Formats: sequence, C-alpha cells, structure tokens
Amino acid sequence: MADAASSVVSGRPRRYRLLTRLLLLSVLGLVVITRGFWLQGLALPLIFVDQMPDVDAMLLCGGDFRLDEAFRFHQKNPAGQILLVGRSPGRFVRLQILQAPQDLERKELIKRGISTDRIGVVAGLSPDERLSDALVRWFDEHPNAKIIVVCDAFESRTLRWELDRELPRNLSKRLVVRPLASQLYSTANWWHTKRGVAGFIRGWLGLILPVFQRSNDRRWRECNPELFRPAAL
Repeated sequence: MADAASSVVSGRPRRYRLLTRLLLLSVLGLVVITRGFWLQGLALPLIFVDQMPDVDAMLLCGGDFRLDEAFRFHQKNPAGQILLVGRSPGRFVRLQILQAPQDLERKELIKRGISTDRIGVVAGLSPDERLSDALVRWFDEHPNAKIIVVCDAFESRTLRWELDRELPRNLSKRLVVRPLASQLYSTANWWHTKRGVAGFIRGWLGLILPVFQRSNDRRWRECNPELFRPAAL
C-alpha cells in the first residue's frame, strides 16, 4: 500500500514537468507562427501620419521616394517650393571628392523638370545647429507659409516629436509630417532586410534615447580642433 502511494506521489511531479514542457513548447510554437503579426505591431508606433492641409512648400528630410514625391507636389502646386536640407560639408565634400547631398538632390530635381527658382535650401546646418533652428529662420522669412515634411516612415514619429519639442508651438502647427514607404521593406516585412532592421532599431532609439537625455544635451556636437586648447601644465 505504501509503495502504491509513493508511486502516485512520485508520478505527479513528472506529469507536471511534462505538462509544463508541453505548455512552453505550445507557447513557443504559437509565437513562431504568429511572429509576423507581433513584428508588424512593434513597427506601427514608429509611423506618424499628419492630416494633409494645403501647404506652400515641401521639405525633403528623407525617404526613398522623396524625389518622386517632390515631383508630384510640383505638378499639383507649380508655385510651391521644394526645400532641401543643407548640411555643413564633410571632409570629402570639402576636398571635392564627393558632392554635397543637397547638390545631388537639386540636380535630380532639375532633371525631372523642376525649375531652379522653385528649389530652395533650408539654411546650411553647422555641427552645432539643429534643423529646428534653420526652420525658425525660414518661417521668419515666410510668415504665412506651411510646410509638409517628407521622411522615411520609420523615422516619422521621431521627427514629429523632435519638431514639436524644439519648435515654438505656433510654428510646429504649421508643419505636417508625411511618412514615405521604403522601396525595400514595409511594416509587413521589415525584419527580412538589413535596412529594415536598421530602420526599426534607429526609429525606436530615436524615441527612447531622448527620454534619458537632459534637454541641454540633446544636440550632438562634433569636435572642432580649432577650438581645442591644451591643458596648462
């Protein structure tokens, strides 16, 4: 009788372990089968879509199809302006080995039939200057203008938050953000390509890192050797 009782007691843990393993395998199998659904859901918060009022200019901040979007905008708004983001020239640009990105974009827009007087550059950005600083100056020169900003879809919410945080409220309301799909990936398959994974990680880092940064440390600064002073001995 004692042997029967001990066998029952010893059998329970085995059954529990077996059931636990089966449950874990079932959950793991379910996660693997439905991974596409969860991965799509993780990418959705990165995409922000503004309402689309009438605008006077389009700012090209990114996106594979930004030049095509600019051409369509020009067709619908011949008097509208296409704005490029000018950045301080890097070493290879200063050595005339490479052309500045805004110069390449300007040439492509001209090839598509957009006249040069319709193409502008948001004031060249120095290493210590933010895009919002240049936009404030542009808005001062165009008091009643509204801008649509096109960018990569996975960077759209980060860009919207940056503009809302760094621009005065009356100016941020004159900006709308339009996400552009990538030619290599979308929310339905971003994990299949390296660019998609990189865009996903970059998008989430852009949302998470500012939370842990102080407001006066949010600007990345490049080392300027001309301003370097050796410590006194």
